[in-house]
This record gives sequence, C-alpha cells and structure tokens, in this order.
Amino acid sequence: MYHLITILLYVFIIIKYITFNIIIKNYYKRGKNEKNITGFVPLFYSRFFLRPPDQTGLDDWVAGLVNGDITGAGLVNGFIFSEENQAMISDYTNSEFIMFLYEVLFNRVSGAVNYDTWLSLMDAGMTMEDIVNSFTHSTEFEDFCSLFGIMPYSGYVGG
Repeated sequence: MYHLITILLYVFIIIKYITFNIIIKNYYKRGKNEKNITGFVPLFYSRFFLRPPDQTGLDDWVAGLVNGDITGAGLVNGFIFSEENQAMISDYTNSEFIMFLYEVLFNRVSGAVNYDTWLSLMDAGMTMEDIVNSFTHSTEFEDFCSLFGIMPYSGYVGG
C-alpha cells in the first residue's frame, strides 16, 4: 500500500511539473521586465508560504529584482531563512528539508540518486545554507530564472 501511495504521489507531482512548465513557457517570454518578474515573486510566495504576497512585499521583491539589487538566489535565501518560513520548517529533518527544496524550487521530487547524495552531504555536516546555495547555482535553477528574465545569482554569466 505504501508503494502505491508513493507512486501515485510521484505521478501527481510529475503531472503538476509538466503542466506548470507548459503554462510558464506559454505565458512568459525571455527578457527582463517587470511583468515577468511580477509573476516570479508570487510563484515563490505560494510555494514557500502557501499564500499570495502582501502588496508591500511584492513591490519590494519586484523592485529589487528589476533593478538588479536582488537575484533569484537572493530571493530564495530571503524566503527560506525568513522568520515566517523558519517557523514552518524549523523542525524538518535533513530528509524533509531536501524534499522541501525540490518542491519549492523545482516543483518536483528529487531522483533517488540525487536525494541520497544530498542527504549524505547534509548528514556529513553540509549546512542548509550550503545546500540552498548549491540548488540556486544549478543549471535547473538558472534555466528557471531565465524564463522570467531574472539573474539567478551574482556572477552568473550564462545565456
């Protein structure tokens, strides 16, 4: 029974991921503009906090992303290590934290090999900050940010 539930959960997440990517690719074009960035910020509010952004928070994050003061990684770090999010995830195990990152950043579950690698690294002492930094410097995160015309992290030189 447990395996059936796990398989159904994976199927649901895969369908959600595919549907989301089709929607994003149809509605957002590459290029930095406020409209695209205004879509990026609420998306992460809903993924991290399970709520829409307040207007002040939305305006501040969008302004920072538009003028280049904040990167995609900066937004993610701000959200993950915020008081609001820490109240929700402070008791997460390493395993739960890794699953949380895959869900909020990539809208999917991790593959078994990737999951085991990250879990081993965290169990060996890699910090949450280091793990988040690795995730936000990944090609997958870079590609996602490019859909919105957002600089993924400081020093990014990709296309």
